[in-house]
Amino acid sequence: MLDHMLTAKQAAAYLHTTENSLRTLRCEGKGPPCHRPDGWHVLYRKCELDEYLASRSSDREPQTDIAGAEKERAASGSTPMRP
Repeated sequence: MLDHMLTAKQAAAYLHTTENSLRTLRCEGKGPPCHRPDGWHVLYRKCELDEYLASRSSDREPQTDIAGAEKERAASGSTPMRP
């Protein structure tokens, strides 16, 4: 089965990020797998992007409640965070 291939620009849009962020992840070895069929252009398989998104959603920690963190800091007497 032939899988749909996306350019870096298309892949970034699909992942709701920027091309620069995707490039940084690629260079750090932290992003989704990429392919260079001609040795130059970077392409991504849509199914691998889906797998990457699924793995990222299971790795994420619950988001911190900023208001709750501010209340805890105020109760402890520490310096408040800047906006």
